[in-house]
Amino acid sequence: MALDSLVMVYLVGVVVVAARYGRGPSIVAAVASSVAFDFFFTLPFFSLRIADPRLVITVGVMLFVGLVISELTSALRERDHAAVEHARRVAVLYSLTRDLARATDDAHIYQAARRHVARAVGRDVFFFRPTESAAPVLLEVGHGHLDSDPTGIEIAEWVFHHQRRAGTGTTHHPDVEAIYLPLVAADRALGVMMVRPRVPGARLTAPQTRFLGHCAGQVAGAMEREQLVRAAHASERAAQEEQLRNSLLASVSHDLRQPLMVIEGAASSLLEGLGAPANPIYWERVQLLVAEARQMSDTVNKILDMTRLESTPVQLDRRWYPVETLVLGALNRIRGCLSEHVVMPAMPNDLLWVYVDALVFEKLLTNLLENAAKYSEAGSHISISAGWFGNAIEIRVTDEGCGLPPGDTDAVFRKFHRGKHRNAVPGIGLGLSICRAIAALHGGNITAHRRPTAGAEFVVKLPILPGAPAAQADFEVAGVSCQEIALEGVRM
Repeated sequence: MALDSLVMVYLVGVVVVAARYGRGPSIVAAVASSVAFDFFFTLPFFSLRIADPRLVITVGVMLFVGLVISELTSALRERDHAAVEHARRVAVLYSLTRDLARATDDAHIYQAARRHVARAVGRDVFFFRPTESAAPVLLEVGHGHLDSDPTGIEIAEWVFHHQRRAGTGTTHHPDVEAIYLPLVAADRALGVMMVRPRVPGARLTAPQTRFLGHCAGQVAGAMEREQLVRAAHASERAAQEEQLRNSLLASVSHDLRQPLMVIEGAASSLLEGLGAPANPIYWERVQLLVAEARQMSDTVNKILDMTRLESTPVQLDRRWYPVETLVLGALNRIRGCLSEHVVMPAMPNDLLWVYVDALVFEKLLTNLLENAAKYSEAGSHISISAGWFGNAIEIRVTDEGCGLPPGDTDAVFRKFHRGKHRNAVPGIGLGLSICRAIAALHGGNITAHRRPTAGAEFVVKLPILPGAPAAQADFEVAGVSCQEIALEGVRM
């Protein structure tokens, strides 16, 4: 057989070894083929010396070609293997996405992720999630044998707070064999996924790490979707419950309104017909009956106002009114409620115009003043002031009462919320809720603040709208000039 034919046979062997076993064995096969060709088929035989100088070039070219073929075949083999692995990971990711779309709760999400990720990378998967406790966020894990690992929980907390990876292949705790990936959706951390090798010392490749990142993103998206679905269901149930409660309250209040009006009218007529109190006990009982009937009527009216503001669109008859007019009307309306307090109106020298529905907006002011009177001692001061503040008109009502309860000051505007003195103060906790609803109808808002000394302050903000009438310094309402309620205290 010719020597060139023998060279081809050896090169075929190198190709077979490279295709089957990879780069390292193929290089060994290329070197061994060149040495065997020199040892067995060149003169002198069974020696590594080459007598013919031309065969030196042949052996060298044979070695070079063998190495090149080894490299190319090995690279082709690796690309083919990478393509197969990529296709397998894509199939696993597709199956994971399909199962996550079918998951109905977090437990199903975790189960699907563990099954598919373990099949793709051959590792155990665990999930950390935040507890219900307040900050700092602590994390719990669903596998008891990991609860005793303080390092793992510490790393998971760090990953959760910083929304960055940790563990093997990262800059944070690179000596740990497991990798911790944050489950982030909409810039919010929902948990941590830990992937740990089953065999100690096993390392993740770059494609596997990217695959785990994709899996973490899919799991986070599924968790966010489940949270949104739960929130939507909770909101729907709350809306249905609220609608049912409003309907029930409106029905009951409407049925009670007429009897209460009859009771109040009859008791008032009886009180007027008694004349001088011949029997003081009987007189006090009739007075108590009148007061309680009025209190019940006021409660029923507030319930009807609240249900009407929330359940049906309110058509406002908005016009331009001076704030002084509205304040004066509110003070006159609840003159009896404020009889034991010193009211301090503070109005600007020029008329301050607002674009409101006078009847509706007066309810806001009367509710604020009634609330201040209820929670203040007799003889204390109640202040109501108005003015321009930036791009809004502010109306402030302050008192010297018990103040706001500790915690969120916004809670006082929730329906049926009562203060710490609720047992001693009549009412059902709807007045401030009505105030917020009325302020919102007029494009404004209302906030509550604690005073540094004692009492509370409520601030109503209304936007400044164009088209206000020209100021009139002598504007009068019901024969009383607004300048008469300037800055001095008034006992109602």
